[in-house]
Amino acid sequence: MGLSMIRKQDTYKYIFAGAGLAIICVCMLIGTSIMFRNRLTQGSFYNTAVITKIAVSTATITATLTYLDEITPVQTPDEYFSSGAYVQIYGTGGIGLSIRAAPGIDNQARFVAMENEVFTIMDGPELKDGFFWWKVVSSYDENRQGWAAGQYLQIIQSP
Repeated sequence: MGLSMIRKQDTYKYIFAGAGLAIICVCMLIGTSIMFRNRLTQGSFYNTAVITKIAVSTATITATLTYLDEITPVQTPDEYFSSGAYVQIYGTGGIGLSIRAAPGIDNQARFVAMENEVFTIMDGPELKDGFFWWKVVSSYDENRQGWAAGQYLQIIQSP
């Protein structure tokens, strides 16, 4: 007799829970239909975007190309640049200098040395593509080595 009472109570709990869930669903459907009723009567679900063109002045950029045939090689005094001399990168305008695997502008760049970075001269000079090329190695990392155009090197005292 006690067992049948528990089952009836559990049954009522499930009935009331189901009825409550049904009421919530009906309320949500009614709320949604009220929200969209105004949009449906206006004939569109979407707002229309308005695009306004604004006239802006433009600048013209001109570039001057310098061909290698027109470049006069920079004469680097041999007494300044010699094996073991310390140099720093300068004159790149802050963009740095490509250090190449071999002398010449067509050779692969190994890395970019930043303005004022210090190197030691290992070898050179070699004249190619209108530049004197010097083999340099970084003062702090021997893996950072390659060939640099001499006109972007400046002799310095021992760092």
